[in-house]
Amino acid sequence: MGRPSFTRPPGTDRFGDAPRFGETRRPGRMGYFLAAAILVMSVGAFVPLLLRAIRTIADADMHRMVAPGSAEFTLSEAGSYTIFHEYRSVHEGRTYSGGEAVGLSITLARVDDGSEIPLEPSDTKTSYSYGSRSGASLTAFDLDRPGPVVLTAKYPDATIPGVETVLAVGRIDIPLFVVRLLVAIGVSLGGVLLAVGVFVVTLIRRNRTYPAGGAPARRRAGLDTGPAGR
Repeated sequence: MGRPSFTRPPGTDRFGDAPRFGETRRPGRMGYFLAAAILVMSVGAFVPLLLRAIRTIADADMHRMVAPGSAEFTLSEAGSYTIFHEYRSVHEGRTYSGGEAVGLSITLARVDDGSEIPLEPSDTKTSYSYGSRSGASLTAFDLDRPGPVVLTAKYPDATIPGVETVLAVGRIDIPLFVVRLLVAIGVSLGGVLLAVGVFVVTLIRRNRTYPAGGAPARRRAGLDTGPAGR
């Protein structure tokens, strides 16, 4: 009896299940899952990074008072400070909203010797809004040494009561806030772009490669004119 002959399926090697040299399997869908995971992680990272940037303002050491009126507090560090009009605020259990600082006269003096600390317009207009507080810069001053100060705010005509509002004194690290905000945006945007890139590459590879274990459609149909198809 003659030896039986076996015919291998087109596009496979002698083991019957692997592509021939030069042919690749069609990539799976793992790239899609990877793109989705990168996207989820990017969005997930954006939220805590954004909150970290907001805390730069929220955690600022601010001293507050109701105007018109006066308040004494201690500034523990020398440097530049800003006086903010907090037109939406909660102070000592009371809510303030919609007050205006128009016509409000503000003075600042040292407690120890009574010397007045000069106030000047803010170099930049700074505003903030978080939680139950919103404010905008009114004026600024430089403190040459730490110590107790008294802030006084009143309307020119003391016989006519003005609208009560809140003033806040402190320092907000705007450069740090901007850096943290840009980091949050950069991480999120970079992750989204990376996820889109992985998705597109996976899509292109799946459309350009051959089905697993088989020859190209042109070769199976006898249309390949190259050496391998003759």
